[in-house]
Amino acid sequence: SGAVLSTPATISLARPHNVTVFDVIDQGGGSRGLANPRLFADVGPKDPVGIPDGIKVDTEGRVYVGAADGVQVFSPAGKMVGQFVLGAQCSNLCFGGEDNNMLFAGCGDTLWGVQLKTTGAYKASKDQAFAPPTGGSGPWIVM
Repeated sequence: SGAVLSTPATISLARPHNVTVFDVIDQGGGSRGLANPRLFADVGPKDPVGIPDGIKVDTEGRVYVGAADGVQVFSPAGKMVGQFVLGAQCSNLCFGGEDNNMLFAGCGDTLWGVQLKTTGAYKASKDQAFAPPTGGSGPWIVM
């Protein structure tokens, strides 16, 4: 739950309830960086909604964000379109299952799962090593 950067950077924690989107830019020599930060979604400054923690995207471009009361779902434009109220802080989430249409959410000592009518944008494979997406210029979502 956070940005992983290969060069020194400063990240403001003044607004920790936001999900911020950045453009990924080519910096030459095979290096890429982040530019043009802008608000994607406000997870909500009031308890129990809380600070975003964990993020995934489905094949329709919807963004799933862990929050203090469960999982919030945002349209590709950043409008909240749904919510799974789980009654506890969701610290991480993932898509999985045979068809990659199960959303799993880790909340404290409980793992929740729900079958969806969509699938995760990325499917893990036991035979494939993880590699970040390549090509394109974003925007990519970073918390």
